[in-house]
Amino acid sequence: MWSKVREPEEGYSKQAVSEQPSFERAPWGFTLTLMHADDYLTKEELRARLNLPSTRMVDEMMRRRMIPFLKFGAKTVRFDWEKVKIALQKFEHKAVGQ
Repeated sequence: MWSKVREPEEGYSKQAVSEQPSFERAPWGFTLTLMHADDYLTKEELRARLNLPSTRMVDEMMRRRMIPFLKFGAKTVRFDWEKVKIALQKFEHKAVGQ
């Protein structure tokens, strides 16, 4: 595990920030992805990025399994933007002759 010290924000003291590799090998053989809060979007943030009129459309895309998501508990949902972009490429229609 690596750590680096970042400059404190106003009113806070210095703290170590963990910079861990993207993948780790668990003792039982599964590969785990380590999450960072900045890498994942909320439903509202995804709605804004996709320029959708409401979060209900995001709910419908989730229900139809059109986009990948992570669910924590009953209400907390997060989206990996890179994976969402890849999933939505399946629905792209090419121009005639391409």
